[in-house]
Amino acid sequence: MPATVEKLSILVCDDEPRFRAMLEEVLSAEGHRVRTVGDGRAAIDELRSEQRYDLVITDMRMPGLDGFAVLDAARAVASQPAVVAITGFASIDETVQAIRHGASDYLAKPFPIDRLLEVVANVAKDRRPPARQRATPAPSATDGDASFGFIGKSQAMRAVYARLLRFAALDATVLVQGETGTGKELA
Repeated sequence: MPATVEKLSILVCDDEPRFRAMLEEVLSAEGHRVRTVGDGRAAIDELRSEQRYDLVITDMRMPGLDGFAVLDAARAVASQPAVVAITGFASIDETVQAIRHGASDYLAKPFPIDRLLEVVANVAKDRRPPARQRATPAPSATDGDASFGFIGKSQAMRAVYARLLRFAALDATVLVQGETGTGKELA
């Protein structure tokens, strides 16, 4: 029996009306609360409103304010929604930039709907409150846990551990970037 996916509040930002409508239909059918907007300015205004979002799905290339502005705005709000970047013009440089700006995932259009639903399910799992998650405790210098070899229990480090666990299950190449001495080899 498949695990139940937590229902999310999702903001979709894309300048293509038919694509926006399709995403709204698919995500709403899964039980998520979906709001759509057609440009970066409207997405930023919505993020700054009273509404709390768990996930933002944003196109990266739009007239006016682009997806990078939306990513930056999402990082600035208190609810810290996860952000999935989507684009019809995928490039390695843009992917790396989106991840550096805080995107939790990156999808190139056209993408299979199953892949989108998988990404949304992963976000739901990652955003579940700690009391309801079956997460492994964060390794620390004193508990002798050498599963990662990292030291730290902060929220940011727990997010790193969650990502490492998620990516470890993939049969894919993963690019790990960072400053010298930050543990890329351990990852």
